[in-house]
Amino acid sequence: MPLRHLNLSLHPPHILPPPPRPLLPLHHLPPYLRRPLHDLHHRPPDLNPAPEFSTLTPYDSSDRLTRYFCTTCGTHMFIRERASGRLIVCTGVLDRTAGIVQLIGHEWISDTSDGGASGWLRTIEGRAQDRWLGDEERSEEAPLNWRSSLSEPKGTAASATKDKLHAHCHCNGASFYISRPSARSLDVGSAPFPDLMVPYHSGASAENPTGEAWWLRSNSAGDKTRFLAGTCTCRSCRLASGFDFVAWAFVPTSNITLEDGSPFKRYFGSIRTFESSPGTKRAFCGVCGASMFWDGREGLLDVAVGLLDADSGVRAEEWVEWWTGRVSFGEEGLNGSLVDALGEGLRKWHADTEA
Repeated sequence: MPLRHLNLSLHPPHILPPPPRPLLPLHHLPPYLRRPLHDLHHRPPDLNPAPEFSTLTPYDSSDRLTRYFCTTCGTHMFIRERASGRLIVCTGVLDRTAGIVQLIGHEWISDTSDGGASGWLRTIEGRAQDRWLGDEERSEEAPLNWRSSLSEPKGTAASATKDKLHAHCHCNGASFYISRPSARSLDVGSAPFPDLMVPYHSGASAENPTGEAWWLRSNSAGDKTRFLAGTCTCRSCRLASGFDFVAWAFVPTSNITLEDGSPFKRYFGSIRTFESSPGTKRAFCGVCGASMFWDGREGLLDVAVGLLDADSGVRAEEWVEWWTGRVSFGEEGLNGSLVDALGEGLRKWHADTEA
């Protein structure tokens, strides 16, 4: 049966016209955060009727692009190419993608310094994903596990010993620093294990009665110098970001200071919040729309990894250890092929880095 329309989740509903062919190409284009991990979007035909923009905030992320995100919850909906007027749709807001979009590759890998998620999303539904250093049509291709010559590998002395990491949104309206783990990082108490480690849908208890500090990770010498990070494809993260998966690092609030050196506070700068579920707030920049925090635990934040200015690149491997055994809430992922590919790619990437 021919497809009549697609609903774009969020308020108000947006409608896309029928696609002109069964599959539309989908690129992994880094979003506008300084050195982002990924961005999933596709370029549909002209939209008729045009979407309603009255509930969206525009932000000029470059001299070519304007991004539109929900003023209330921060969800990214569209990117407009100003010269042509063409709209790019963020795939996380679609109510389905199977048989409609086809993932073909990664653009603007050079912005990541370390390859970002291109080393994780390698093959999807049997199709090897292309990798371009810049624009698909005008740049050279990049090899698997590409890294910029300017990127400092995670094991170098300079990158591994720095005790402060700057983090900020694109417009710099919300900026802060993260310090290395210390004794204060244990003050979180008995934070329950995340879905990364104890799958919610398994029915197993995520309680942490012994107070294991699972959010702190060791370096090769056994010292706790990094924080745990992982990927998530839950429905809430997808709809709150506009993208099919997000990447979070688990950081105690005691390790976060503001630009003026003062302790972390809820909230600061241009941050706005949205209660995505009872007792849980999502923080985003009200000016540029950058995802900032998932805030649902006392003393422990999920920090969007795309905010981090690590010397090694967007994956910030000298500051975080990536959990590669599971994609959080993979059972809720809208695009099952992408979730499967991401999980398999993470395991292969881990094997490559350990070799």
